[in-house]
Amino acid sequence: MNFLNKGAAKFAGAVLLIFAIVIVVLRVFFVDLVTVAHNAMAPTLIHGDVVLMWRGAAVDHGDIVVCRHPHEDRYVMGRVVGTNGMAIGEMRNQLTINAAVARHDYEGTMPFFDATLEREMTMRWGTEELGNSDHYFFEQLGRDVRIRLVGSVHGIHLLGDNRAYQDEDSRDFGDVDPTTCLGEIFMRLRPVEGVDLAGEIPHGWLEFVR
Repeated sequence: MNFLNKGAAKFAGAVLLIFAIVIVVLRVFFVDLVTVAHNAMAPTLIHGDVVLMWRGAAVDHGDIVVCRHPHEDRYVMGRVVGTNGMAIGEMRNQLTINAAVARHDYEGTMPFFDATLEREMTMRWGTEELGNSDHYFFEQLGRDVRIRLVGSVHGIHLLGDNRAYQDEDSRDFGDVDPTTCLGEIFMRLRPVEGVDLAGEIPHGWLEFVR
């Protein structure tokens, strides 16, 4: 029995060592840690979440990316809803891409406390399809969604999953130059504590995000 315990301990130690080496290599050469600075990407990403960014990833439709603000000396985070040549608009409070409403399904409502605004709101939530995958989104109940009308995207057009938060995406600052993007957010490493998404939307450790 002691022999088996020692063997298991050695195996576990070897696995942990390999895992640690892989993490160090990824961190040095491919991956950056990013702390989410606002709730514009809620409910997918919440203010205070620590996420992993794949450095230098190609920008694709539907990705969550970190890019330089087109008018200020800082970086912004958002979802790519439009790429060069696409037309972005709004129809009946819904996002349109090339005049077609983005496919979406409403799932229900939930209370959400926004720590950056220090107030609780009732959010309508659901899933929306962009690119090759779908993602969660928020709309504030009783508030119209405003989408900036773009005849033709020049670069990439970013939109937050939280449609009630309009100050940190292309509705505020316009299109972004894709050559300024640092990379794609692909995983939540550590969730911020104290967030309740009513048990409906995943918000945990080491979760891939889309």
